[in-house]
Amino acid sequence: MMHLLIGAEQKKTIIVTNEQTDEAWGGSFHVLSSPALIGSVEMLCAELICDQLEAKETTVGVKFDFLHLAPTPTGRAIEIIVKLVEADEKMLTFSAEVKDTKNNTVVFKGFHKRAVVQRELFIQKILNT
Repeated sequence: MMHLLIGAEQKKTIIVTNEQTDEAWGGSFHVLSSPALIGSVEMLCAELICDQLEAKETTVGVKFDFLHLAPTPTGRAIEIIVKLVEADEKMLTFSAEVKDTKNNTVVFKGFHKRAVVQRELFIQKILNT
């Protein structure tokens, strides 16, 4: 693994779509769902460090510790901010915060851990499962 920059940060703004709502996940409300938020945070964390890994490496999500604090309606913009806060040879820890851009309210926050794995070994593990 190359040297990772602790404190590296990435931001992304997205508009809440119908596919990301609680209703789309089997619930009753037209608001941003926790599973959609977790997926968006996970993808942004992976994007943040992908260029810092060696070609034979990748990362996989292993732990999610988040609080979903407020609803965000369909059509509203949110800003996702992730930051690499800790790294060693095998584990990366990110902080995450999501804000509703209309009122700057924090709607989601917490931590995400990703394991650094050897791509080919992981593929073999999948095939042998």
